[in-house]
Amino acid sequence: MERSTDHHHLQLVSPLFTGLLWLSIVGVSWAQREVTIQQGPLYRTVGSHITIWCKVRGYQGPSEQNFQYSIYLPSAPDREVQMVSTQDPSFSYAIYNQRVQIGDISIERVTGDRTTLHIRQLQERDAGEYECHTPNTDPKFYGSYSAKVNLRVLPDTLIVTMPQQEQEKTEGSSLELTCIVSKNSSQHTHLSVSWLLTTDKDIDLLSLSRDFVLVPGVSFSERFSSGDIRMDKLSDSSYRLSIKELQLSDQGDLYCQGSEWIQDPDGIWTMITEKKSQKTKVKISALQGGDFKVQVESTGTSISLSSPLEITCSISGHSPTGGRYRVTWLLDGAVMVTWDSNGASRFGKQYSTQEAKGQMTVRRRDQEAWILRINQASEQDGGSYLCDVTEEGTQRRRQSTSVSVTIQTPRAHVPDVVLRGKVSEVYEGDSVTLFCQVSGSSSFMDVSWLILRTSGSWVEIASLRRDGEVEVAVDYAQTYITGLLTAQRLSNGLHSLKLDSVLERDGGQYGCRLREWTQPTEEEWRNETYNSNRLRMNVLLLGSALEVVLMSRDQQATSGNAVSLFCNVKAAYSLRDKVLSWSWDFQPPSGSSRNLVNVSRDGGLSWGDSIPGFQGLAQVSIMGNTSTLKIYRAQQHHQGAYRCRVRVLRRDPRVPPASASSIIMNVKVQLPAARLLVDTADRVVLVTGGQDEAVVFCDIKVMTPGAVLHVGWFLVSPPSPSAVNILNVTHDGLTSHNPSFSWFLSERISPNKIVLRNLRPRLPGSVYCAVRELLQESGGWVVLAEQISGITRVMVSASDKTLKIPKENVSRAALVGGDVVLRCPLEEVHSSAALYSVSWYYQGSPHSSPSLLYRAGWEGVTGFGEALAGRLQVVAAVRGNYSLILRGVGPEDAGVYHCQVEEWRLQEQSWRLEASDTSGYLQLRVTAPGDRLRVNGTELTLVAPEDSSLTFPCGVESISVPGSVFSITWWKVLDLGHHLVFNASHLGQFVFPSEEGSRLQYERPSELTFQLKILRTQLADAGIYYCRIREWVRTPRGVSYQIAEQSGGNISVTIQAAGSRSHSCSSSWLFYFLLLVLLLFFFLLVVFGWRLLTRWRNKTGGSSLRNGEGRWSEMYIQDRREEDPETEAAAV
Repeated sequence: MERSTDHHHLQLVSPLFTGLLWLSIVGVSWAQREVTIQQGPLYRTVGSHITIWCKVRGYQGPSEQNFQYSIYLPSAPDREVQMVSTQDPSFSYAIYNQRVQIGDISIERVTGDRTTLHIRQLQERDAGEYECHTPNTDPKFYGSYSAKVNLRVLPDTLIVTMPQQEQEKTEGSSLELTCIVSKNSSQHTHLSVSWLLTTDKDIDLLSLSRDFVLVPGVSFSERFSSGDIRMDKLSDSSYRLSIKELQLSDQGDLYCQGSEWIQDPDGIWTMITEKKSQKTKVKISALQGGDFKVQVESTGTSISLSSPLEITCSISGHSPTGGRYRVTWLLDGAVMVTWDSNGASRFGKQYSTQEAKGQMTVRRRDQEAWILRINQASEQDGGSYLCDVTEEGTQRRRQSTSVSVTIQTPRAHVPDVVLRGKVSEVYEGDSVTLFCQVSGSSSFMDVSWLILRTSGSWVEIASLRRDGEVEVAVDYAQTYITGLLTAQRLSNGLHSLKLDSVLERDGGQYGCRLREWTQPTEEEWRNETYNSNRLRMNVLLLGSALEVVLMSRDQQATSGNAVSLFCNVKAAYSLRDKVLSWSWDFQPPSGSSRNLVNVSRDGGLSWGDSIPGFQGLAQVSIMGNTSTLKIYRAQQHHQGAYRCRVRVLRRDPRVPPASASSIIMNVKVQLPAARLLVDTADRVVLVTGGQDEAVVFCDIKVMTPGAVLHVGWFLVSPPSPSAVNILNVTHDGLTSHNPSFSWFLSERISPNKIVLRNLRPRLPGSVYCAVRELLQESGGWVVLAEQISGITRVMVSASDKTLKIPKENVSRAALVGGDVVLRCPLEEVHSSAALYSVSWYYQGSPHSSPSLLYRAGWEGVTGFGEALAGRLQVVAAVRGNYSLILRGVGPEDAGVYHCQVEEWRLQEQSWRLEASDTSGYLQLRVTAPGDRLRVNGTELTLVAPEDSSLTFPCGVESISVPGSVFSITWWKVLDLGHHLVFNASHLGQFVFPSEEGSRLQYERPSELTFQLKILRTQLADAGIYYCRIREWVRTPRGVSYQIAEQSGGNISVTIQAAGSRSHSCSSSWLFYFLLLVLLLFFFLLVVFGWRLLTRWRNKTGGSSLRNGEGRWSEMYIQDRREEDPETEAAAV
């Protein structure tokens, strides 16, 4: 009993261990999400209805997944435009919202994880790249969450026309209608044409499918098989419907319908447009009572000599009680024989002999048909047959249509073999097809193509055997294996040999040979050989017809203007399937020619290191067969000789590349003619005592385009007669003062007007400006012209009035985005008759000159910088108390502010400046807002197999300022430091520092969520990654500055080598799994030890009892016998 108990324990342990082990493995792995969209590119026409399916698998979460469809338009390929969503009704952008509301754009949910996008009326603007995205429902990002397909919208060029008409027909008569169906699509499409009959519903009559197969309607299949209904293609766009014998059921409206089909990349044919023609109304009247119709038929239209020939004459529509008819057969209008109603036959004279020999007979098959039989047809029996039937009594006479019969005579069997093909102008890499047309041969034949070698012998290239096998010569075996040689048996005796990517050595004379096989006996085969004509194929080198032309309208250029050079490549062959690489060379006037820039076959640009001064100032673009070198601002060091080189490559590496160069073109760059003109008129400026400023103007009448100015101000102060340089303003706006005259300020108030402000006009003097015009040239500055202005005399007059403004200097701090009030109060207003001009000035740094911020003139004219137009507001609470409000300050607004007031009075009918004063200085500091940026710091562990994809999330939990923008970088931790993987600036610029940038994909699923995806993972991608977020604020002046920075949590990445078993496990699950395995091991160890101990105790206990006496020994022996009857029997 103990043994069976031990087995029971083992049976419980084994399933328990297996189940726990299975759960532990399954519980720590999950599938990878994969989104799949319909394969593209897809082509559809304007106005058509398109469907695009999208599905997801390998996901976790609810069985009903949500889908979002967006489009990337060709005009903005990097900008996502949201269309429609299963989750959010407000997902659509405004451009698509109305179409979604009316149902023109919708999503059909097929299953929980599969949907179909419907666009019912496709528009031309719907072309672009469509993206299907599934929001994440998984515990972590793993797999792909979106897929894309390209849709291209074609114009609807299908035309289906047939004139609207009415036709009245009689039952049994014929009808022919012609319909024009054409297209002009840029893609490879097929047409299908259908004829339909409308009575109370549309009935399919006959259709020509897109595969060029005629398919009759269900109700017309029998009439189509008998030839009563047929469709003929008369030309590329003309289709004719023929009904030989109309029936009363054919009455109604007939029209044709054309459909255009395209084959999608998944192999499915899709109808992209369908149109109908106008209808033709057909009225059919029944035959009058007793009337009849006559038809004629022959056993065939082509009869072999001495074969039997039967001409059947039948009637329809006759009286149901029968009638008496006289039937006459005519051949080419001559009577052959007449059958009377009484059964007598009368043959023509030329046929009496045949009748007498029994070679020609006439009989009535039934009440409606009579047959003329010629047992052995001769050549004279060929021609046009018709029947003439007369009803006796009524004498109604009807004739059938004619039927032509040709008698074929045997002739000598000489097959005709013709070789043709377009081989007059073939270039290396072209495809050539040689057609071998065989006429008049049996079906048992071999067709071979041969080439004449220089040795004078014909060498076979390939053969099509009579059993359908293709045999290729040894020299062409590799070409055949790689698919560059194909031989096919087409139809009607036509055979083709196609040579793809021919080489120069393939040139020569070609021929076609026919070997015809006949079988005189069952065991014997004979053959005859027939040769075709010869074709000579000359394979030309690509470079033999290559021409490079260099053109320009800017050979005589002016410094500072743009220079464009156009390099156009021409060839006698098409360049569409060729790959072009471009090179530009430059030779300075004194030096050798050197490579300037290269454009590789894949569009990569590489500049030569030996020629500085081009990169950054020049651009190379490729459009079609033209390369353009454009120098945006030509300088004298760009003067020299230019040349363009082109290299043409075939995609077949066996074809040697071709190259050609243009002629050398010299470009000269000269300095522009100086046009500087400065106002030289002398002036007088009167300054009233107490006035704080005197203004002197320097007017530039004319400037040379592209030039800059250097202005120097000079002062002649009595009694010294010499001029002193008091101030200089360089071409880049830097001001340098004479230390002895620091109270002078210079300001450029317009492109052609410069102002000198004297802040201490106490003593008289004369001021003039010296203007120097400069042009940047070859890394330096060249002086084009110099001129001196007229002299302005500054005179100071005494005044009994004094205008005073407080001179107190103050300091103030403001928060970014706040408003600042710049006050300018007068201590005393002398008279209400005076008018005041108030000006505020701003000085950004101690080394810069004060610039005018805002001016309110006494005459009502205001002036201010355009960049500050919306941020300034003047407030005058009471007369003489002025304030300027600066709204939305930023860090760039920090600096020193002051105001200046001028008092103007009316004297002698003119307004004159009486006094001027300047306020104290306001030192403004602008402080940034507090740092409240928080980035998700959760640490993640990701495991992915090799050659899969990884997604690094980075989320922002809180921001410092509403409306701020972010720059994001991802870093990888290395032994030598942190390596930048990807950078997306706050301006939207992407930087891929690594050479592996093509494997990176950046996404922004939401406003505060960022993702970086690594495609086609490699073992080197393993390591620790993290993201870093910088928060930026844009000031009203358009200046951006950083206010906060924080990094996300570490992401530990493990890449499993290909072929190893991949499980995505978190560290906690791995710990619990190992702990579970350890516990199970100890449990099994205890069970096994207990079993060994039990066995040992039973064994030792039995031996002691056998050696002793007592009742326990008998009980033990009895128990053992009950367990093992065989042992008990052996003991007895």
